[in-house]
Amino acid sequence: MGIFDLSNRNIEKMLKMKQRELSILHELDKLKESASDTKLFLEGILRHFMKVLRNELGVVLLHDSVTKSLEIGTAIDKGIFNADNYDLIKDIARDTITNGRILVINNTKKHQKMVNFNIKNMLSSPIRYRSKIIGVIQLFNSKRIGGFKSDSLHLFSLMLSHIDSTIEYSKLYRQIEEKDRELSVLYSIDKLRDTIKDFDTLMKAILSEMTKILEAEVGFIALYDKEGNLVDVKVPSNIRSSSFLTSNVDTIDALCRAVFKHGDLMRGDYLNAEISSFIAIPASLEGSIAVFGVLNSRKDDGFSPEDEKLLKAIASQADSAIFEDQDKQQIKSLFKRYVSPEVMESMLNDEETDYLQTKKQDVTVLFADIRGFTAMSERLPPEEVVEMLNEFFSVMTETIMKMRGTLDKFMGDGIMAVFGAPIYYEGHALRAIRTAYEMQKAFKELQNKWISEGRPLVELGIGINSGVAIVGNIGCSQRLDYTVIGDVANTASRLCSVATGGQIILSNASRAEANGTIEARSLGFINVKGKKDKLEIHQVVNV
Repeated sequence: MGIFDLSNRNIEKMLKMKQRELSILHELDKLKESASDTKLFLEGILRHFMKVLRNELGVVLLHDSVTKSLEIGTAIDKGIFNADNYDLIKDIARDTITNGRILVINNTKKHQKMVNFNIKNMLSSPIRYRSKIIGVIQLFNSKRIGGFKSDSLHLFSLMLSHIDSTIEYSKLYRQIEEKDRELSVLYSIDKLRDTIKDFDTLMKAILSEMTKILEAEVGFIALYDKEGNLVDVKVPSNIRSSSFLTSNVDTIDALCRAVFKHGDLMRGDYLNAEISSFIAIPASLEGSIAVFGVLNSRKDDGFSPEDEKLLKAIASQADSAIFEDQDKQQIKSLFKRYVSPEVMESMLNDEETDYLQTKKQDVTVLFADIRGFTAMSERLPPEEVVEMLNEFFSVMTETIMKMRGTLDKFMGDGIMAVFGAPIYYEGHALRAIRTAYEMQKAFKELQNKWISEGRPLVELGIGINSGVAIVGNIGCSQRLDYTVIGDVANTASRLCSVATGGQIILSNASRAEANGTIEARSLGFINVKGKKDKLEIHQVVNV
């Protein structure tokens, strides 16, 4: 046999190996098409790894950015894995991440825990994307003599490098889907709170939503008084009329007390013959206690970490509905967009004032808008215009609320705020003027940022007026908005329109209300539509 024969055979062998590698990668490419379905995709690639490397068991774990823990993405275990050895699997995964490289054990005799679970050999590797570890893949019980040898490791590394970015994409896609679902849940519970005023009807609606979203047979909300006594267990009507509640109320009570003692969400399996799985989360306010829970998952694999997030979302929206009276709920619903958390807290703690009633009140109204924005917006792409407006509204809203003002509305490139309502206080004109001064300072910083980004120069004009106005929630049953109507608001808007960039323009009423605590100079008189007499206006010089 000549040297050329050996070379040809080696070339042939190398070609066959390359052909096999290409075939393996081609199969992985086909699996990438299912990447938007994380569970299906992970199961597909895990089966492919196991087929190529000829092993019996496998697990993929992904790092959850919210819980900061490793969660099992998929497992092919032939019924061998359970809660006990999942702890072992996660321990191995954590060791793999700590070492940052492939871990291979081809003889587990010295590892008693693995022997106990019939694990003969194993391979555990970090899954990296752009040098960041995003998960771990584990393969167990190779059928090959000697376990996972160098040729297997070569193929493993080749396959992993081919799909690491797709795993990250699939993981991100799943996270986006989960976040969308959480937001949808928050919206649905918030909508129930806003539309249902009767407490018992609201509880039934929330329970119905809980069981539907979490695919559970039973949902419950257990209520306790400040002494820790069980007051009631809210369950769907069909459960209350069955024997389930009667026979399981003590079990549910014990679960709730364990959850509250634990201080956080708990998920588990088998409480008794009638309760095969559960998730429960505690909530409290001023000593009162509630526990939200679902029992008996309708899914084959039981409740999941995703279900935990959904129950947390439900509880975070529904707990206040349980603890607060309906007037407070309505105040929160109507005013949450307009006032700061501090003002909201003051309103909720004030039991004497009816904030839901429309009334006449002495207030100061502030209007502000951007000079030259309309002309600029015609020259910029729409997305840039929207970005600038969002930045403007964000900065102005923060300034108004920091000064305990009430945000009334956004109008094109302008904003309206009210001082002295819904909570009345002396000196509301001075506070409005100080707020305007802070708004001009904040706008200057925003202006400098925009200029550094190559955007045109624009400026802010502000008008302020004080007087008696009608304040309250105006609208219809479909939509109510808290606002101020009357001549006070109209005049403030007119003052804003005559203000040039950087100016704060006051009416006589606002200057007088400020009571000499500011520096301002008269700009003379202007005509105001609808008014017989001319109006004297003043420019703020210093605050």
